[in-house]
Amino acid sequence: MDRPHNRDVKVQFSTEDGTAVAGGDYKKTKRMITIPKRQTSTTVAIPIVGDRKGEPDETFSAKLTNPQNAAFSEGKTEVQATGIILDNDDPLTGDRKLARGTTGADTFVLGTAKKALYAEKGNDDYLVIANFDPTQDTIELHGSATDYQLVPGQQVGLIAGTVVYRTEGGQELIGIVKDSASLSLDSGFSFV
Repeated sequence: MDRPHNRDVKVQFSTEDGTAVAGGDYKKTKRMITIPKRQTSTTVAIPIVGDRKGEPDETFSAKLTNPQNAAFSEGKTEVQATGIILDNDDPLTGDRKLARGTTGADTFVLGTAKKALYAEKGNDDYLVIANFDPTQDTIELHGSATDYQLVPGQQVGLIAGTVVYRTEGGQELIGIVKDSASLSLDSGFSFV
């Protein structure tokens, strides 16, 4: 909500399939939620169904309808957001995956707190990131900025964009941010 209200606000919350499928990727959720008075938000947990398959990140929609004690802006009858289920399984050998950004803020995971992803098979194992918006999206990397180098894709004979190399222990291609130039490890990247 854009401002707190003096009464509890209730709203119907539901999920809908996108590329993620209820039952196989996440648990379908539909219930009334309450935003307590004098607050502007609440958290809704959506259970994820884990598996061991290497697959692209998947999306589902989270929809709010039927507000009580408040109204959606601009007379809207519903508001919707996109949830992203990030694949946390090890990448496949020789696998070039594609991840596309949505209209909201996205996080692209190229590393976890435990290890760098796509950092074991040379130039044959990397993630291509499309529709990256540096004003709101984030690329998550393992380690620190000193472990990485950004290079224009054309400079190394690859597609237009920015190439992400992991430099610890040699130069390892881990990602290409398609059609994005002038990226800096100081913004748009987070380190875990």
